[in-house]
Amino acid sequence: MDYLKTWGIDVKEYTGLTEEEIEDVGFTGATTYPYRYDTKQLYGFCVPDMDLSSTTALSEETIKTFKKLFQDTVMGDKLTSYLADIAYSWKVILVCSVTAIVLGYIYLLLIRCMGALIIYLSIILLQLSLIGGGLYMYMESDTYAEESDYRDWLKYAAYGIWGVAALFLCCVCCCWRSI
Repeated sequence: MDYLKTWGIDVKEYTGLTEEEIEDVGFTGATTYPYRYDTKQLYGFCVPDMDLSSTTALSEETIKTFKKLFQDTVMGDKLTSYLADIAYSWKVILVCSVTAIVLGYIYLLLIRCMGALIIYLSIILLQLSLIGGGLYMYMESDTYAEESDYRDWLKYAAYGIWGVAALFLCCVCCCWRSI
């Protein structure tokens, strides 16, 4: 128990009353608490007040060991590691977020200035992509043997893509005045 005294811990029993209060009241049968030590208030909590110059338990080597144990145990968990990565890369996330907002507003400005051109080009390119994709699938099916199942499935895929292209063309024709 002598090693506790080096930390400033009183190894006598503690009643919660000072010695003067015990003498004045004559209080003898109180609940006792062992190992009383000096404390200080820190952010509303009571924490031990120790003289760090005389303690060897908080040496640089001990702190390094605690940091290593923390890295090995707590940071060894995948979720904690992911959250730590986010915390470490906050600058990159901030720059990317600001860039995305700026580019988004530039895109909105472009849509305002030349929105009709963007919309018509998008419609035409999507229609041509669907037709071209169906044509590619149909031409690719000819590279397989006549009895191959892949040949049939590629032709079915081409017909399906052409069906989507026809449906898209019908939707565009029906909504032409709204565009």
